[in-house]
Amino acid sequence: MKGLFAFAAAVALLCACARGTAPQGHYQSTPVVADGQAGDWSQPLRFTNPRHTLSFNVTNDARNLYIVVMTRDDRMQRRILRAGMDVFFDPKGKMDKTIDLSYPESNSTDPLTFNQDSLYSKNALLAAASVYNTSGFHNVENGQYNPGDKHSPIQVALAFHGDSLLVYEAIVPLYTVLKRGGLDTKTLRRDFSVGIVIGNLPDQRSANRNQGNGGNGFRPHMGFGMGMGGMGMGMGMGGGGRGGQQRPQASQNESDWYTFKFAQPGAPS
Repeated sequence: MKGLFAFAAAVALLCACARGTAPQGHYQSTPVVADGQAGDWSQPLRFTNPRHTLSFNVTNDARNLYIVVMTRDDRMQRRILRAGMDVFFDPKGKMDKTIDLSYPESNSTDPLTFNQDSLYSKNALLAAASVYNTSGFHNVENGQYNPGDKHSPIQVALAFHGDSLLVYEAIVPLYTVLKRGGLDTKTLRRDFSVGIVIGNLPDQRSANRNQGNGGNGFRPHMGFGMGMGGMGMGMGMGGGGRGGQQRPQASQNESDWYTFKFAQPGAPS
């Protein structure tokens, strides 16, 4: 009986050790400027989605997290620009969506206009991506900010590098996602998750039906309210909670998560 208990304890210990184990991340040893240009990053990027239509990387140094997303795929570019993208941060490494950086916002422009493959339409959508939303960050108020807002410590950018490569960059200070503020010994032992979630374009047949009925191609959507310092946002059907914007409803969003342990100087870059 004692041997059985010892065996069970050993198995439990091994399971506990296995849980929460994630690879060490890569240390960002060279400067990054959030300008939507690809020159600060070694390519190809470390990660790709299953269909190889999007690549991304997540790195850190002693002060910031750095996120880059790139795509040359036309449909993926239009998904990002029309349906919007959220980057989630989970300090517990469990892929929860409690801390959210939403940029670009979903754009409810007539889907029949922007389902065409044209650089003009994508540039028009890019020009309309004038704000980003924050939710759940430490020391950053929930609400809307301009990408160039000096009052927000978070830096984001989205631009075309040349004519065919769409580049998203974000620089997020560690003190905005970590309660302990920085990379102390305890934080370095813990897993951390970053999730990149991209909305999907509405089904074209549904969009055509709604268009014929005088709609805008979107189904009713329950938004949620957030905001401080005069940045109030509504909650209701059809409007969405982020400045009146709305995530198009579709069958499935693009969701890619990376769970890791923070890197220290000397780690691979």
